Order: sequence, then C-alpha cells, then structure tokens
Amino acid sequence: MKKVVLVLCVLAIISFATVADAAPPEEKVQTSRGCPACHVKISEEKNYSLGNEALNASKSHPKKSPSGETLGEKTKVSACLECHAAAKNGKGNKAPISLRDLVHPAHMFSPTFGDKLNGDCFSCHNVTASGEFNLLGEKVKTNEKGIPEEIPIPGAIAIKNPVEKTATVPLSVFIIVTVILAVLSLAAIGLAASKKK
Repeated sequence: MKKVVLVLCVLAIISFATVADAAPPEEKVQTSRGCPACHVKISEEKNYSLGNEALNASKSHPKKSPSGETLGEKTKVSACLECHAAAKNGKGNKAPISLRDLVHPAHMFSPTFGDKLNGDCFSCHNVTASGEFNLLGEKVKTNEKGIPEEIPIPGAIAIKNPVEKTATVPLSVFIIVTVILAVLSLAAIGLAASKKK
C-alpha cells in the first residue's frame, strides 16, 4: 500500500514538472465523455465511428459482430466487446487482442485525444462507489466540467476483469491523489500563464 501511494506521489510530481512549462489552453474545449461523444462520422473524409475505425484498422477485421450487427456508423462499443472483452489469457475473449490493449495506447499516445480534445481517463471511464471502473459506452450528457447530468450514468458498462487482483487502491486514496494532481495541474497552468505575461 505504501509503495502504491509513493508511486502515485512521484507521478504527481512528474506531472507537475511537465505541466509547469505548458502554455495555458488558448480555446475552451467542450468536455466529451463516452465513446460516441467522439467516435462519430463528421464527413466522408473524417469518419471516426467505432465501426469505421475497426474496419480501417485491419483489412481482415470481420464486417459483422458475432451477434450479427453490421459494423458501421452506429456501431456501439458493446459490439466491440463481443470479441474484444478481456479474457484470462490477456487477449480478447474471441479476438487476438483485448479492447483495453487497443484503446488505451491508441488514445493515450494520441495528440488529438490528449491535446486537442483534452481527453483523459474520465473521457471513457467512470469510477463506481466501490472503486471499480466502468466503460462509458454511450455519450454522456454533462455540464461544462464533465459532471454527468444523470446518475447512474446511462450506458455505463461494468468492466469485468478476469485476472486475479493482486493489489487495490482504496477509493479514498484514489480521490486524494486525483485532487492533488488536479490542483497541481491548475497551479502549473496559472504559473505558465503568469510567466507569459
């Protein structure tokens, strides 16, 4: 437990050092939560729907889910999970890779998701009262700060982890560290803004 708290504190310090030199955001970005909040077809050239993303990722990707849903603009993450839900072997339950092993690197290393859309873990997830993560499978109606207008959040999918848990962090520790990171980030942005003047 002490090691987990220590690691989280080190990460907080590193994030503060990284953000301290960042310029303040120039324009306000609308908070988006839930897969379909971002994964939509904007135009023929800009089709970010889940079905289109899957079909363009691999020429061998099936065009239908096991339940018979044709992948396209209206595909929901539940169709993806029919094959890509995590299995005990670390792969997808019917696919060679789990959704989390596809989605997390694709989003977290994406300049569009992080920088332009201001995306983070809570763009796709919510935390339950017991500290478990849910996947936000539907677009979530929120206020400007990302706080959901409806509780429980419609379309939230419980993440079933087939792997035995070796250590957990209490929700209170998670909340404290999250608040510390938020305060440090805001302080860094304020510092960067004051340096710019």
